[in-house]
Amino acid sequence: MLKLTIPQQAAEEPIGWSKPQWVYREETGQVVLTTGSHYTTGFSGTCMPCKLYPRGQYTAIWDKSAFRPLTIDIPFTISNKD
Repeated sequence: MLKLTIPQQAAEEPIGWSKPQWVYREETGQVVLTTGSHYTTGFSGTCMPCKLYPRGQYTAIWDKSAFRPLTIDIPFTISNKD
């Protein structure tokens, strides 16, 4: 899969954990679509394919404190090439 590059984002907005939305973890480059299901410190969602999860990853235990809202549109190319 081709590498996705996330440009700098605008000012941070609060995350509404009760609704599905895209969130981003800058340190690892993870982009996750939340489900709207969450608890005190975590949430559920599906990560786009990335270095840590080359096939993507769904889990119900993502750490809320590690993510911030994705505030920009990200154009990307879908490809099976490296």
